[in-house]
Amino acid sequence: MLNDFTVDVKNKLRNMVCFAYEHSVFYRTLYQENGVDVYTCKIPDDLPIVTQKDLSLHATEFKTDILLNRVCASSGSGEFPKLMFRSASDFEQSVKNQIQLMKWSNICAGDRIGIVQPAGLWGYTDIVQEAAKQMQVMVVPFGGVDDYIVLNLINRLEINVLDIAPSRLQTLLNINEEKHITDFQMKSIMCSGEILEDKFRNYVWEKYRIPIYN
Repeated sequence: MLNDFTVDVKNKLRNMVCFAYEHSVFYRTLYQENGVDVYTCKIPDDLPIVTQKDLSLHATEFKTDILLNRVCASSGSGEFPKLMFRSASDFEQSVKNQIQLMKWSNICAGDRIGIVQPAGLWGYTDIVQEAAKQMQVMVVPFGGVDDYIVLNLINRLEINVLDIAPSRLQTLLNINEEKHITDFQMKSIMCSGEILEDKFRNYVWEKYRIPIYN
């Protein structure tokens, strides 16, 4: 597998490694302690392995010395989440990517998105809200709001797109099928954060005629 990298990919990887060495205390120390000359070493064979635990426990040394705009974190990492230090250009690029994803998911100006994803340190909601603003889309960031409130506001605000994890969507559908709070008339659903099973995707399409974009 390591021998399958093209010359172009190896050159790009070396550029990343050199950048990390020159701008990050963690990587500079890591490479020096392992006797790795980032400018001449064999890529990727000579590079030491960095684990998730390393990134969690040494987060402040891991960040670079470039000007930072915000700090985000991975979810599901327990007591020591992996921190992600982002510049303004990092955020802008993420917003551009999100706009492309939303367009692929058939979202356009005038739509009303309910973001039923964790908000706060994880950073995802900020990206979706900025992307929605640039696309002239209305947004409701539900975060950890109670499921019954979410369903009621979907109905009252005529939300027609959901950005949601599959397990949370399943919970909302189960409650709604029992209480019938809303007709659940959506043009599309964006699912992320978890594995989306084909069986569930097909169920939503067959029962509600809503396409889910994974």
